[in-house]
Amino acid sequence: MSGHIHNNFRSLLQWRPVDSARIIDSNCGWVFIRSSQREQEGLMSVRGINRIIVAVRDIEAARRYYHDLLGAEFREANWTGAPFGIAVAIAWNVGIELCAPLPGRERDSAVSGFLAQHGEGVMNVYFDTDDAESALERATTCGVACQHALDYSQAEIDAHLGGLFRRYQEFVLGTAAQCGFGISLARIEPKASTG
Repeated sequence: MSGHIHNNFRSLLQWRPVDSARIIDSNCGWVFIRSSQREQEGLMSVRGINRIIVAVRDIEAARRYYHDLLGAEFREANWTGAPFGIAVAIAWNVGIELCAPLPGRERDSAVSGFLAQHGEGVMNVYFDTDDAESALERATTCGVACQHALDYSQAEIDAHLGGLFRRYQEFVLGTAAQCGFGISLARIEPKASTG
């Protein structure tokens, strides 16, 4: 990686909050800012990894494997992948989303190029942030473009995500060339538990 791209990518990944000092600034450089100062200045923070997206060829075999290995409880989410020629299954309990080409779309689905070039594996990492718009602004400042965005209404969350969340917003960034996988920024807020 070139130094400029490498430094921009490193800056993107420095968003996680820590208790003492952390490294961050608006120019994608390196400046120490104490976490209390971060809060005073209104800087967003990454709360951690929400999930990884794994490109697979056989979604049913992968579902069984991750269920047996990790206890993954998958929910079908084909409604989100059908326009892109992919079958989708998400296991929120372990943070894995599987994507495989739909039958007949093995050569032209959204994951076909990745599978052809890399084989099965992690193709995207979703970082959970408290402010997705600020996260996107920061990525743009670092020279990283947004490739796809969505912001679900509560009706869409209830219909497609089992009503698990009160907010679901995501930005898929164009980082694959810099690091070999995509980075997505998401603001995902679970509904308050009732019990």
